[in-house]
Amino acid sequence: MEYTIRGMQSIRFAQNVIGLCLWLRNALLGWEESGVSGPFAKEVMETRCYGNVYFREVREIGSRKKTRKAGWQNSKSDDKADLFEKMALAMEMGHYTVRSEDLLRECGEYEWAKGKIIHQPTKNRDSDEKAHGDRCIAAGVAWLVYSEDSVRDRIDTSDETGETPEYGSFLWRERQEQRKTRADGPEFGILDVLLME
Repeated sequence: MEYTIRGMQSIRFAQNVIGLCLWLRNALLGWEESGVSGPFAKEVMETRCYGNVYFREVREIGSRKKTRKAGWQNSKSDDKADLFEKMALAMEMGHYTVRSEDLLRECGEYEWAKGKIIHQPTKNRDSDEKAHGDRCIAAGVAWLVYSEDSVRDRIDTSDETGETPEYGSFLWRERQEQRKTRADGPEFGILDVLLME
């Protein structure tokens, strides 16, 4: 599913996206973490408290320990290249089918220049007219979130192997709720998405 809109404030966009996620049975939500996405992330996680969010693992500063942070971070060209490479490979293998002509067009507009991946039309336009090829990033993040989540569903990690939560514990109740959400249709309908404030 592709949802694009131009000129909407990030807080309102976050509210619409949360509505769509609820309508899609609490879909896992991922986004590109950047300075611009701060208000979006705050609305999702702190104001609306939507909890089914993609987290990446990052090293803690000055430590070998890892911590989890929300969203995919595009900190260097290697990150973008890796994201695009995984998405292109999934398309080539038939795991990821693109149905958006605008997305395909934007994918063809990225080029390597001086060791960096750039969106060529953005470079060639005046600063007043911006076109960042955001569909490509969003599609790459969508594939990343989907592929990592589906791998997590199929493979037992060493922490989870043989773990049976005690009846009535928080973990037991959480797993019961997850099963119920996946098995039944959503109680949240499209009308709720349109009326969400």
